[in-house]
Amino acid sequence: MNKYQVKKDMDYNNEKETEKKGIKERVINKLNENPKKFFKISFIILCVLSMISITKDLLIPNKEQKNGITLPLMYNSSSDNEMKKSFKDFENSKQANEIIEELKFLKEKRKAGAFTKEDSLRVDYLISQLKNIK
Repeated sequence: MNKYQVKKDMDYNNEKETEKKGIKERVINKLNENPKKFFKISFIILCVLSMISITKDLLIPNKEQKNGITLPLMYNSSSDNEMKKSFKDFENSKQANEIIEELKFLKEKRKAGAFTKEDSLRVDYLISQLKNIK
């Protein structure tokens, strides 16, 4: 490369830089001359874009919106059923313990010799209840 080509390349680069600076300066000058026009145009653009966004949301809903309201996990029906089952198991074990305690009392009563016909019927009833629970 000779000096002429290097100088030509440098001049070309300087012209591009001044052209870029010229465009920026012209835009800034126009904005400074007409600020009302700039704000009107930007406001119109914002309004149009917001209208487009709203109509898009109304006419074309997301997949999440199509499903409707999703319940949080702790209120989900499956977890609710599990809670009911565990509570029912707890109640059943509580009832089973009460029946077993009463059967122990009746056994002691029989050993003491104060066992009546009603007591034997009560034992049969309690045993059937215990089988139903388990």
